[in-house]
Amino acid sequence: MTCNYYKSFGLIWKFEGLKISELIELNSPTKYDVLIKEDIEIKWEDREANKFDTFFIRIKRNNIKIKLEDLGILEIFNGKNIHFKKISPAVDDRDIINFIVGSGFGAILIQRDYLVLHGNALEKNNEAIICLGSSGEGKSTLAYTLMRKGWSLISDDQVAINSDGYVLPGIPRIKLWEEVFNAFNLDFKNCKRIRKDINKYILDKSNIRKYTENCKLKSIYILNINRSEMHNNFYGLKKIKSEKEAILKLKDNLFRPRFVKGLKKGSFIFVNLVNLIKNIKIIDLILPNGIINMDKALNDLVL
Repeated sequence: MTCNYYKSFGLIWKFEGLKISELIELNSPTKYDVLIKEDIEIKWEDREANKFDTFFIRIKRNNIKIKLEDLGILEIFNGKNIHFKKISPAVDDRDIINFIVGSGFGAILIQRDYLVLHGNALEKNNEAIICLGSSGEGKSTLAYTLMRKGWSLISDDQVAINSDGYVLPGIPRIKLWEEVFNAFNLDFKNCKRIRKDINKYILDKSNIRKYTENCKLKSIYILNINRSEMHNNFYGLKKIKSEKEAILKLKDNLFRPRFVKGLKKGSFIFVNLVNLIKNIKIIDLILPNGIINMDKALNDLVL
């Protein structure tokens, strides 16, 4: 069995039989923190045992199981293990890898008491910003647009912050829809799809400027796309001054909040959020609708 080792979020991840092109690879270290392996013995419990369980998720103690539609099952436990079982040998490794690096990594980080937000982190002048926003709001498009303006990517999709207020280098990849590639005249034909039936692609590593050290967090931006027909040219920044509002907005952008609640990490995360907002700015970032309009607006804004 070929084993591949990668570093992400300050941890060393050992993959048995899987190769992850977008992560930073290591040469066979003597120790590792998390093991990822195929396990055909995983069983799925049909009864919900936890009030935070769903048809696709089972949570108990320090164990999370996720049923992946048409793919298989992930089991993440003790902050040290990710096991997977394919529904059939025909399932593409790429499809399983996306869920491992997404929900699997996130579950491990939450089990290990990391504060994990659902967004992107970027660096400029040795300071980090985090861009949050609901799904489909354009976080990845924003991250790529900022990279074109001199920023470096720290992590995509999930952002881990340590107790000292530093963002940890995570997953240095950007996933973009086909229309974003077209808008910026990028060639997606040789890029990997995130799944074989979705027109969303992983941007080639040659187009990504990475930052690979812990980086002090300066600000968090909550992305809002202005879709108003009457005032569609309006864009700008608005600092959130209320601590209560800031905490609520950050809670709304936790990575996999159901995992946090099911693992009974809510109180711990709340304390971390309270401590975090004492030293950083939380800002609403309002941008115009449309990829090119977003690009132009960011030329006028100082983040």
